[in-house]
Amino acid sequence: MTFRYNVICGTHGNDTIHGTHGNDVIYAGSGNDIIYGGNGNDIIYAGDGDDFIIGGFGLDTIYGGRGNDTISWDNLGSGLSVDLASQRVHFNAGGGERFFSIENVIGSRGNDVIRGNWKNNVLSGNAGNDRIIGSWGNDVIAGDEGFDTVDYSHLGRGITLKAYGTVDKGWAGRDTLASVEEIIGAVGKHNTIDGRSNSDKAYLEVDLGAESLVVKNVPGIGAQSFTVRNFTTLKGSEQNDILNGGDENHASVTIFGNGGNDSIRGSAGNDRLFGGAGDDTIVGGVGSDYIEGGGGNDTIAALQGDDILNGTDAAHAGANEFDLLIGGDGKDRFILGDSHRAYYTANGFYDFAGITDFKIGQDKIVLHGSRNIGKDYSLTTDGDTLAISFRGDRIGIIQGENVASLTLHSRSFEFV
Repeated sequence: MTFRYNVICGTHGNDTIHGTHGNDVIYAGSGNDIIYGGNGNDIIYAGDGDDFIIGGFGLDTIYGGRGNDTISWDNLGSGLSVDLASQRVHFNAGGGERFFSIENVIGSRGNDVIRGNWKNNVLSGNAGNDRIIGSWGNDVIAGDEGFDTVDYSHLGRGITLKAYGTVDKGWAGRDTLASVEEIIGAVGKHNTIDGRSNSDKAYLEVDLGAESLVVKNVPGIGAQSFTVRNFTTLKGSEQNDILNGGDENHASVTIFGNGGNDSIRGSAGNDRLFGGAGDDTIVGGVGSDYIEGGGGNDTIAALQGDDILNGTDAAHAGANEFDLLIGGDGKDRFILGDSHRAYYTANGFYDFAGITDFKIGQDKIVLHGSRNIGKDYSLTTDGDTLAISFRGDRIGIIQGENVASLTLHSRSFEFV
């Protein structure tokens, strides 16, 4: 069988080349060219330069050459699967093509699967519900129309989804996302959503159990909603965020509220929850959690598990704070000091931690120093309430059954 080809040659400049309805061999030459293959099974040599190639109908072989080259299948109505690493494309309607030295892809108008390579790619899904697989390099990924997914599950490392669609892949590069509805991280890796940005108004509403992320008050846009999978760390904005690990989510999560008056809730795992600045409300949920309020007047509820509740942190040390610490089931530890200092000593009786639901024989209160009765610590009672003072400065008020019977020699106190 003999195949006949029409030979078409470009120049050394920037050409626009149209193939015929038959089988063509196109030599575009150097320059930044636009090449239309037309019908037929074509062989296209784009040559040097940044070229834009539309293969057209038929099964083509395309050589990008030097430069930053793009193939577009915008003319196809059915979907395709393209892999820049293996340099192949398979069409859902049947057949496939080979290409070489291509950096960028525009998908079809159907449902596509697009995989990048180790270079810096521009990957556009075009119309349809597309799946774009993240790889190495600093890529620009645009889903365009439809419900589009960016999938990093095969990357082999964790990612950080940052404000305004930036994905930090560590040594694997950094991507910029646009018009994307779903982001998937690798299972079992450290995947983070980081809400910090240069905007002073945008804030997050996240529910990892429902795989939901909503960014609100985005300048010029309003609200943006995403589906997020396999993320275990949240970092809030400087505004009032709602950060929920998910009651039905059994993965352990780490949540940082950062600034603002945040609402934080853990998952069903063993979580680490940090309120940061602002007056935060933090609920541990199921599991044995470490909960730290940070600055501001915080409310912390342990619920279930053996939890550690610290209304402040080492940097703020409870100065000018009133924190409410609510115990729950399990053996809880309430932190009123560390090995360096007692907390809540900056403002006399006006900064302290209120501890409720304290269970004798089960929970502990952690204090700085030693049991120097009459020197450092003193206890006073009022009904079912016990007040703890450090050198005359009230640092805690405890409520619970029979707490008035406690002494500093009780095993309910732990000194560090």
